[in-house]
Amino acid sequence: EGKYYKLGDNIELENYTPMDVAIGGLAGGEYTITIKTFNEPQLKTNYLTGDINIGLFGTLAENSVIQNLKVNYSPMLINLNAEYEEHPGNEVFFGGIAGKNLGVITNVNVFGSVKIVANNIAAQLISCGGITATNGDLESEKIATITKSSVTLSIEAIAAIGGIAESNYGKIVNTNFGGKIISNSDLPNLASEVLTAGFVVNNTANAYISLSYVEFTSDDYSLLSVGKTAGFVLNNDGTINNCYISKAKIFTQGNIGGFVYSNSGVINNTYSYVETENSLFYSKFIYDTTDTGEITNCYCIAEPDDTNSEVEGLYIVRPIDINTIEWKGFIFAKTEGEGLWSKSPEGPKLPNAKFNPIYDLPVPVALIIDTMFCPLSKASFTFLQVLILCGYKFNNS
Repeated sequence: EGKYYKLGDNIELENYTPMDVAIGGLAGGEYTITIKTFNEPQLKTNYLTGDINIGLFGTLAENSVIQNLKVNYSPMLINLNAEYEEHPGNEVFFGGIAGKNLGVITNVNVFGSVKIVANNIAAQLISCGGITATNGDLESEKIATITKSSVTLSIEAIAAIGGIAESNYGKIVNTNFGGKIISNSDLPNLASEVLTAGFVVNNTANAYISLSYVEFTSDDYSLLSVGKTAGFVLNNDGTINNCYISKAKIFTQGNIGGFVYSNSGVINNTYSYVETENSLFYSKFIYDTTDTGEITNCYCIAEPDDTNSEVEGLYIVRPIDINTIEWKGFIFAKTEGEGLWSKSPEGPKLPNAKFNPIYDLPVPVALIIDTMFCPLSKASFTFLQVLILCGYKFNNS
């Protein structure tokens, strides 16, 4: 506990049982940990007595930092099917880095593919995320943080699935998802239990997402579901700032919100550019307009008759007008290393999700430092290095 580790080479794990860790930090050195199989009998045994957390780590504790690491899920099936005399009703949390994150995860890359089969466990008891199922929690005094990370993992399960996390109670900055989510079923009665979002399913009150995006390179469907689906966040009660979803094809039997399904929080400087299919009820930006929260300088790239347009703060942009409109609120780079956004024929982009605190401060500096893996007085990091580690980018001027 409290110790620091450095990865010296690539590692392969087989028949692996995830551990809860409370370490100072793990520096991955850009090496790759490949997980080939989990110890399924042990996972099933653990499920009988409590919730199970599946990932490289079970739970990443407060003050623990994981950085500069790649995790590869060698195409695998996680089989949790079992016969229960009396079903325990416990929950399953899967995350590419940790089932639950209470620490700091920065500069990680998660890729490969995972399929979870758990026919005896109800869909509402299973939560999945490309980095973590839950980022932080309501009880923690620390702020769980994910920054400068990328996920191209394919996740398949009958569950609540977010490309980065199922639930976010903390901060997610400079992070992107470009994998695939399959939350499909032949059983129509599961539709109300299956929730799907390209980035986060539930962005809770006080949670923050900034300078992040969902974007795909394949022409195939990227989000497939039987239930409620959103391209970026399903339910937003927190803040989303300077984010987008683009090149996304959504196929679902449920209702669709192209960017967000419901919003009672704050959404600023964002846009959606998605294709939808098979859903009878959809909107290419926000689906539920009963309460649209606070929406400012947000855009939906679509034909005017293809989405709801009577939302304050939301502008509908035809695809042919992408490069001719003003894009209010978006700070575009005039030279290399300045601004947040760059222009492209497919809509504004966040180049490498670089972060400049002049334009967007996601967390007070003291809170970021407080989530680091040890007090500054004992760390080998300078104040400037801590800021850079957390994703800050400084102009040379």
